[in-house]
Amino acid sequence: MMATPARATMVLILCLLCCYAPVLSSAAAADFLKCLSAYESARVWGERYFGAANFKRLAITKGKTDPSDFFRNEQSIPPLVPRK
Repeated sequence: MMATPARATMVLILCLLCCYAPVLSSAAAADFLKCLSAYESARVWGERYFGAANFKRLAITKGKTDPSDFFRNEQSIPPLVPRK
């Protein structure tokens, strides 16, 4: 009997959490995860997904409307706050 896709996904997630929990709890991993949403890091996937001009425009708009990045998730566009 095959597992349903949802159940198979949950089993995979549980296995990954059990195996990688010690790695993810280190200070170096936490620092790495904090900087993932920086503009320079996100630019690689953002320019491919939205186009170079659109990604920069969206990041500037996010910087004007949400400069503290309150509405943040791993897939959101990071704010690009213009320097004065």
